[in-house]
Amino acid sequence: AVISAVLGEQLQNEKELEVFVGIVFEKAVSERNFSGIYADLCQILRWRSLEFTGEKERRRTFYNMLLNKVQSEFEKLPETKMTLSDEDKTKLSPADQEIKLKQLKDRTLGNIKFIGELFLRRLLSAKAVKEVVTSLIG
Repeated sequence: AVISAVLGEQLQNEKELEVFVGIVFEKAVSERNFSGIYADLCQILRWRSLEFTGEKERRRTFYNMLLNKVQSEFEKLPETKMTLSDEDKTKLSPADQEIKLKQLKDRTLGNIKFIGELFLRRLLSAKAVKEVVTSLIG
């Protein structure tokens, strides 16, 4: 049902495809144990999904949108630095702060694992993964 939706039976425009990509990405990141399955799904959808022409006549495919989503999420990592905002520190109890930090850590690990799974399926280049590793180490 999911694959048929993206093949055109239910997705009608670029916005719906973008929402679908967001859902797949969120599930892959939040359910780390299944990130390989979501990467398999992404591999299938890369070749079988619809293509929309978006702003400035730019091609918009499932694959393009997925790469943009993965990149933007990874680029947010330095901003979070696994710390809470000042607002969260004053607003949340110590127990809630721990929960929030764990959620940040889990999301970061989920994203990194999903990046690895996409690489294993040749959906991300070695150069992209090298940049991820360099960023994490440095």
